[in-house]
Amino acid sequence: MKITKTSLVILYGFVVAYTSIMTNDMKLVLIMLYIVLLFSNIIFIFVNLIDYYKKHWRVASNNFLFKAWCPELISVLMF
Repeated sequence: MKITKTSLVILYGFVVAYTSIMTNDMKLVLIMLYIVLLFSNIIFIFVNLIDYYKKHWRVASNNFLFKAWCPELISVLMF
């Protein structure tokens, strides 16, 4: 994930610094690459959030009141 964030920063800096001397095709390729990196970074963030909350749901699921109120949610999260 750090590699993706670093790549985004480097690519963004490159695009901002050299936009004036690039042709339109070069700009398009760099912008498309930046968009791909940005969406992959967003996907990594969601995966990390899901893993984080899975751990906390497992801890909360040991609570008796939580089990009584959310049995369907526990069965989905504990797959």
